[in-house]
Amino acid sequence: MEVLKQIAPSVMRAAVIRDPDISAGPGQFGVIQSVAPSFGVEVSPINVRDAGEIERDVTPIGPNSARCF
Repeated sequence: MEVLKQIAPSVMRAAVIRDPDISAGPGQFGVIQSVAPSFGVEVSPINVRDAGEIERDVTPIGPNSARCF
């Protein structure tokens, strides 16, 4: 989060792309989710398993919000 805010200080929302089949994923997202508010960022998980899912799930986010990463 700290690096994200340094390179894009106006970001208010961030998507965390993760593979739901990796067992460490929920714990890693939990840590990110717990620190995000202290940086003024709302995080949302995006579960993907391949490149097609990334394109399908991430494309709607970008153009709709200039403060989204």
